[in-house]
Amino acid sequence: MIDLRARLADRAFEAIPGSRYNAYRVAAEASAGPGLYYEVALADDASWQHVVADVWPTLARYLDEKRIDPEEPRAVVIAVFLGPTCYLVRGEDFRDLFCEIEGLGRHAFHFRVQRWLADTLS
Repeated sequence: MIDLRARLADRAFEAIPGSRYNAYRVAAEASAGPGLYYEVALADDASWQHVVADVWPTLARYLDEKRIDPEEPRAVVIAVFLGPTCYLVRGEDFRDLFCEIEGLGRHAFHFRVQRWLADTLS
């Protein structure tokens, strides 16, 4: 079984109390300008399978709608709320975590993204 909390903590560039997220985002946007933040709220007992089945497909479609390549999610911060903590993960690192856990190379990830995007058309 995957320890989702530990894996997120390893990839996060910062972990903050969830209650401080809005203040963090205001300060980050004031200093670096607005960026794209994607917020994910997970139940305390969320499994990796939930990320695979629900989070990533929705994220890929959202990024595509914003004209950001889901395979290269630069300048995107994924804010993952898990319990009282918010893990701030760069888009590329969130992608890499997905590929690592799923055992996917970039080519296989490409086809997975294409399938998620095609699902929106059907």
